[in-house]
Amino acid sequence: MIYYIFIVIFPFFSFVKNKNIKIYALMLSFLFLVSFCSLRWQTGTDWLPYYDDFMSPGNRHDFEIGYVLYVKLIRYLTDNYTLFLFTTSIIPIALIFWGCLKTQKNISLTILSVCVFYSYYYLGSFFGAERRIIAIGLSFFALIQYKS
Repeated sequence: MIYYIFIVIFPFFSFVKNKNIKIYALMLSFLFLVSFCSLRWQTGTDWLPYYDDFMSPGNRHDFEIGYVLYVKLIRYLTDNYTLFLFTTSIIPIALIFWGCLKTQKNISLTILSVCVFYSYYYLGSFFGAERRIIAIGLSFFALIQYKS
């Protein structure tokens, strides 16, 4: 039920006239999405393999070299899987928000873009697909950089 609260309430902020309120709403939505993705536990299709790979760094890795290096870096800094999920969620979400803000000068359109992203992709694909979400964030960032 809590997942639907965001999609019902957040779009109304695009109609608010005060720009500061829109910016606060955008920041709140960023925190909301990062919290959903990073505070989940045993949620998602591939949660257990990612968890096992993070908790057992000496295991054989069947992942891409970039992802393996990323996991090793986070594992070097902490052995807390929730912090790993936090880092893994904040990177692509920050890149997607940045891209929406950069391509759409109107904050109302950015708010609506985030709502579309949330309703069509976030819930179904961001839980348990760590490598995919990082790739999506980086690809979106690269596309925006290429276009500008």
